[in-house]
Amino acid sequence: MNLDEGRPLRQVSLLLREAKVGWADRLDLLGEHLLRQQSVVPVPHNFEDNLQRPVPGSHTDELADSQLAKLLAAWISERGMSRLLVTSRHPFPRPNHADRRLEFRHLRPLSLVETRKLVWRLPGLDRLAPEHLQRAYADVGGHPQGA
Repeated sequence: MNLDEGRPLRQVSLLLREAKVGWADRLDLLGEHLLRQQSVVPVPHNFEDNLQRPVPGSHTDELADSQLAKLLAAWISERGMSRLLVTSRHPFPRPNHADRRLEFRHLRPLSLVETRKLVWRLPGLDRLAPEHLQRAYADVGGHPQGA
């Protein structure tokens, strides 16, 4: 794609937001104009939203979008200086054996002390009576997205 020479990164950022630009073209843009010069860490959060229910008899979830699977495999294999941090409550398949290049970490639930520190920054929860806060912590199981 032809970019304005004066502000190529601005043009890249605009093109990345365009729904008409496919994932492969987006990755090409990033590779050509950014990934070899800058360290980038995309953080797909709640990645489980991209999963479809497993086929009966299967024990793993599948990615709902085959283009996203290709993008994920390409990012992992040709990342340049960049890294990838994915948050997901469920395991997900990594296409083309990309799992050999990933490290998985199970994060433990927040402790009650850590939860209280988080609550101080969330006015809606900070107004809860202590017994209601304890109930919320017990219901969620210590994880901020457990419910």
